[in-house]
Amino acid sequence: MPKRLILLLLLVGVFGCAKRNHGRWKFVSDSGIRYSGTYDDPRKLDSPDYHRATDNGTGLFTIYYSNGRTLHRGRLENGLREGLHEWWHPNGRPDSKGSYSAGKESGLWQWWYDNGQVKTQGRYVVGKEEGLWESWYPDGTKRYEMTFMHGVVDGPVISWFETGSKEKEGVAVSNKEQGVWNYWDKTGRLLGSRVYRDGMIVHTTEGITTGSSVP
Repeated sequence: MPKRLILLLLLVGVFGCAKRNHGRWKFVSDSGIRYSGTYDDPRKLDSPDYHRATDNGTGLFTIYYSNGRTLHRGRLENGLREGLHEWWHPNGRPDSKGSYSAGKESGLWQWWYDNGQVKTQGRYVVGKEEGLWESWYPDGTKRYEMTFMHGVVDGPVISWFETGSKEKEGVAVSNKEQGVWNYWDKTGRLLGSRVYRDGMIVHTTEGITTGSSVP
């Protein structure tokens, strides 16, 4: 979430200029987003070296929408995200949730649509996707399943249309299609198959146009 990270760095930098002598802070941006939080060691707030870099923060923080609802809540440890971080949509429903370890995503992460339906979920190991990742359409229909290894797609891949019928199915190795992939249309009719070698099509049955990529 690059935009939110930028906002967080802005928060730390602005607070450094304020030089408050206690552990709580609050900031209101020109766009109306409010920031507040608590630092673990208030004495550090008086040290110029502590604010020399905008990523040198430690403590809990909360970022608010202009409507007063919480946008992002989490913790920094020496400028790095640590522990559970949570985000919310403007309507107050969860947007995403996951944990960090030394600034890298760790463990189960989940994302939601603003209607409350789970959008995507999967696990991270040292900041890289690992194992089964799943995604759904806003109505709860499964969108895809794919397997990651060290941050790249490596294993079975299946995707579905919004109607619930299967769209494609195959295996990827190091983010490239490998072997036989089958393709269907929205009515559930099998269109045909492609055979891949290291992401390159080596054979195509009738009814399928060339060109594809791992979802």
